[in-house]
Amino acid sequence: MVQKLFFCILLLGYPGYPNTNLVHILAGHFPFGSRVFGILWKLTIITATLAICACLVYLWRVVLALEPQVYQVNLQQITEKINTVKKENRELAEAISIWELKIRLQEAERSNIHSAEALKLKSQDANGQFEDPELRAVMSNNCELEESKKALEDKCNALRTAKAAKEAKVRQLKEKVVILEEFYEERKVAIEK
Repeated sequence: MVQKLFFCILLLGYPGYPNTNLVHILAGHFPFGSRVFGILWKLTIITATLAICACLVYLWRVVLALEPQVYQVNLQQITEKINTVKKENRELAEAISIWELKIRLQEAERSNIHSAEALKLKSQDANGQFEDPELRAVMSNNCELEESKKALEDKCNALRTAKAAKEAKVRQLKEKVVILEEFYEERKVAIEK
């Protein structure tokens, strides 16, 4: 308490003596002169420059800090992604081969239809040329057998394409089962850890 009172008296002065405060004592003993204002102005400029630099450094390091993106990807995720892409490529290749088979079979059916129409025309011409009823009957039976043979071949081709499609589907399902088994094994290992 005494120290605070002594400090106030030195700083503000004693009420009975008007010029004894600390501010007037310092000013009287240290005259400023003409160069003091230039020195103070230089100090002000240096302080302002340092403050601006400090502010810019702060903005650059804190506000404008661009951290590179950190990807949380490990080798296992990359291999899984590669395996899924390979699997999709295989599935697409199988689908393309199935569609190519279907297109070939449709073209074969069209050619068979055209050849069947040509055989019918030939048989009609042959029926008109031969007047023997037995020969005409044999020729018509022969044409009917050829038509039924072509129809059976068409059905056989259709069944082959259906079989190929089913086999491709079975292969896809087997691959999915293998992948799911691997996934469940990995999950079991991860849970056990």
